[in-house]
Amino acid sequence: MGLGRFLLEGDLKNPITYSVAKEREDNVLHQLQYYDARESFFSHLNENTDWIQRVITLHLHLGPLDRCHVAEMKEWISGSFNVCIPVIINCWIWPGNGDEKVLCEAGAYAWLQEHCPDVPIPYRLFGQGTATS
Repeated sequence: MGLGRFLLEGDLKNPITYSVAKEREDNVLHQLQYYDARESFFSHLNENTDWIQRVITLHLHLGPLDRCHVAEMKEWISGSFNVCIPVIINCWIWPGNGDEKVLCEAGAYAWLQEHCPDVPIPYRLFGQGTATS
């Protein structure tokens, strides 16, 4: 890593020159390692998408591996070192998913009404119903 190399700071996209870096009080030399470390980290994740797919398939009890697809690296959403790797699950419809959503929303409203009465919610919850109740 040469001194003439650009520093990618903050969002790892904005170059900084030596003349600007020498005026800064933070450790610019430490930050010079960010780009290579990030690329190494993302490369490691990309090389292990098969493992990611197997783990998701196992934990969600999906069955065949072709039901779960890990998005290509160009579709990942990331910050400096944070990364969200989208995973598409084909034909994942489970009975009761809608009921679970309604119950979670109702529980959140009830909890807010009881414990945080100052938090505004769109309306008062008077009841809820599900397909199984």
